[in-house]
Amino acid sequence: MRCPVRIGWGEDDPWIPADQADRLAEALPARPDVTRFPHSGHLVPLEAPSDFLGDVTEWLDA
Repeated sequence: MRCPVRIGWGEDDPWIPADQADRLAEALPARPDVTRFPHSGHLVPLEAPSDFLGDVTEWLDA
């Protein structure tokens, strides 16, 4: 990969279980960070926009 990667996942995702986030991170080079969003499902930006924005802003500022 040529760009930084971060994985965000809703802990209550009804379609793809949250443990898949860790499996995805393990499969990618440099093992990207995984952020889990509690009380969120598959559409974190819509279900928890403030939490999502805060996490993305923190990551971009780092």
